[in-house]
Amino acid sequence: MTPPEFGVNIVLPFDVQKFLKSIILYRGGKIEAIVHDKNGKIEIDLTDYIIKVYDKSLQFPKYTLPNTLRIEYKSKRSNHVRKNIMDDNVTVIRTLSDAANVKVWEAFGRYLLQAFDKLIIFDVDVQELKISGLISEKDAILLEKGKNPQYWEKFNGMNKKRQLDRFSALLDKHSDTKKIVRKLIADKIDFVCKSPYATFEEYFDKNTSDCRKIEFFGY
Repeated sequence: MTPPEFGVNIVLPFDVQKFLKSIILYRGGKIEAIVHDKNGKIEIDLTDYIIKVYDKSLQFPKYTLPNTLRIEYKSKRSNHVRKNIMDDNVTVIRTLSDAANVKVWEAFGRYLLQAFDKLIIFDVDVQELKISGLISEKDAILLEKGKNPQYWEKFNGMNKKRQLDRFSALLDKHSDTKKIVRKLIADKIDFVCKSPYATFEEYFDKNTSDCRKIEFFGY
């Protein structure tokens, strides 16, 4: 089986381009700097998989609502899917009927949320928080410095984890953006898995019946 690709479309209650620009880091095995293309699209290319986040309404303006965001996961290796995504009770995908198993979809959905959780979204105004007395000078310095991925290179082990946890907690405390988007993703995954009309596409190579690609689609 060629490694799968899956994702969801969601409609944001705010400007999708502004949201994309607020994604600054990816907290995987190491801190990855986020690079946006001219349309704001993000591709985080890691050893075993690629995470894509982009403006779907810009890609297909005639067929999507304004501010439609797509987040998707593309595996590079089939064994990564088996080892990291599928539960023990989920059949490995080899055929069309395997791909139709809702437990497969649920496993993909959980992993998509885990990938989203690793995104660090920075949409706070540090100076405004300082003026309002909502953060200390120490926290303000961490927020300002933490935006730069090179800042984290000086930390190791548990010290790095503690600082990153503190940085992320400050962002979560002073902005609801990530929580809002996460809930939209979780709700869409739940809808797709439970809906009797949930659909997916199957692409096949010309000379094989192996499943080439699986996608969750927004409605």
